[in-house]
This record gives sequence, structure tokens and C-alpha cells, in this order.
Amino acid sequence: MIIRHPVARVTVGSRTFSSAEAAIAAVDVRLSSGGEHDALRLVLWSTSRIADLAPGDSLLVALGEAGDEVDVWGGEVTRAEVVEGCVVIDALSHTAQLSRTRLSLSWEDQRVEQIVRDLVGAADIDEVDASLTLSWFAVDTQRPVWGHLRDLASLIGAEVGASASGGVRFVPVAAAPNMHRLRRGAELVRWQLADQVVAEARGARAYAAASEAGASQWHWLKGDGGGGAHGATGVLAGTLRTQEAADAVASARGARRTRRTREGTLVTCGSPEMRPGDVVVLSGVQGAVADRWRVRGVHHRLDGAHGLHSTLRVEGAGT
Repeated sequence: MIIRHPVARVTVGSRTFSSAEAAIAAVDVRLSSGGEHDALRLVLWSTSRIADLAPGDSLLVALGEAGDEVDVWGGEVTRAEVVEGCVVIDALSHTAQLSRTRLSLSWEDQRVEQIVRDLVGAADIDEVDASLTLSWFAVDTQRPVWGHLRDLASLIGAEVGASASGGVRFVPVAAAPNMHRLRRGAELVRWQLADQVVAEARGARAYAAASEAGASQWHWLKGDGGGGAHGATGVLAGTLRTQEAADAVASARGARRTRRTREGTLVTCGSPEMRPGDVVVLSGVQGAVADRWRVRGVHHRLDGAHGLHSTLRVEGAGT
């Protein structure tokens, strides 16, 4: 869909303003599924009706065609700065509170989904989907909760980020993602796509109990570190005590490595519906190394000089 009259809609508490009503000069929204907090920057004219925003205030931002805006970001103001003639508001998704929270907890024979929910606590959750069971996992106050969530995601090949409303998302790479078609000369403005060489994926091996001999048996550690088909360098993780768990982790890491062998950037004339984890199908792009690409990050920018543009950071869609 081509957006001809792009606008922003900002909700502050129970009050909603159009970009004109809020005197917005520019909007920048950055979304990621790689463990960074989704970020917002609003540049307001000094006469804006929301120029009094302060750290801690909640915001919800939508972008799109006038009258058909799409929610793209939700979170809290972290900084308000007055400059000549303008007010600059910086904000992070609600997930940022987990970077200010520290816990000391441990689990035994628990599913990753429950571990994530325990770590998130009272913070907003959009979706958690992780069926793998870990024999043991522990966190302490040396690092914030968000760092532990990123560790878990890296361990099992999941992605952690935020929803359009700012709630926590901890999910695997979707087998049936949302699909979008981008046509050269229509939605697609510019592109840069490449094949590349990346390091081999790290393997994983069950540690101590319950490996090849079954869940009720112990075994000796093997000396080669567990390279296997998913990479020459193995990882002995104390949380993985069954061969099934180690195989699942190694498979997810191998799939991630395959996706990273392709990367690129796509610029569209406004795609507010696009989210990290979605897949785009290119049409009319001659010479592209592939037609299907998976979105890793999104940067929306709306201003008076260029309208709405969306820059997509993409990787290969193969799993």
C-alpha cells in the first residue's frame, strides 16, 4: 500500500493528538528483535500541546495514512530536552524497565517460557513462546533482567523485543511469519542486498546427565567439545542435560547462521505495518540474490521535508 498523506497519532495517557494538533516536526521510531529496546524520538515545536512531556510519561505512537494509522510503538519518556524553538523527546519501549531491574533467582527442570515470565514479573507481556526445558538456570543481581533475557534468547535461538504497545515478546523465528510484498517503483524506493561469509555456528552438547544414554542415565564428558554438523566449535552448557535439548539449540543456531549469510537494507515509501520478524517478498528487483527477506529491524521517519520513509534491515529468509 502506498501512503499518500502520512501522519502521526500520539496518545499521552487518555489524550490523543494528531501530528498537526501536537505540532510534531519529526518522528523517528526504531524497532528491533535483537535485544535492543525499541526507541522513539519526537521533535516538537515549542508551541506543541504536548511540549510539557516529562520522563516517566507513557506514550503510544501510530503512523500511516490519515484516518488509517497503525500503532508502531509504545513506551515511556526517558529524556526531555528544550532546544532553540523545539522540544526533543526521547523514549524507550516498556521493556526498558527490565534494564533497571535486578533479581536473584534459580530454576530446576523448568520450561524457558516460565523462566521468562518469572523474570519479566509485573511488566507487560505481549507473547512468550519457548517450550524447551532447562535442567538448571540461575540469575543474580550482577546484571539486569534484560541481560538475562538476552542470554536466554541467544542460548535457544529465540528473539526478544517489544510489541507495538511496548510489551515483551520472547518468541522463536516464526514458521509462518506475516508476509509483505514490495514492488520496485511502487512501495520500494531503494535497496542494497548482499551475500556474505559468516562464521560457523557454534554447536551444543548435553552436559553431565541424560545425554545419549537417556534422561535417567549419567555419562562421561567427551573431549572434543561437541562440534558436530552444526559447527566445529561446541558449547558445553550446564543447562542442557538431554541430547534432545542440545540438538534443538544447535539446530536453532545453525538456522540463524544460515539466515545471516545474506543481509541488506530496503527503503520504502512508508511501511508502518512492518514489524521485526516479518518477511518481505520483492517484485521487479533484477539481480537480487533472493526474493524473500526477513526483517530484523525497522526505522520509520516522518518529517515535513520527506514525508514517511521506512528503512528495513533484512537478512535471508531461509531457516
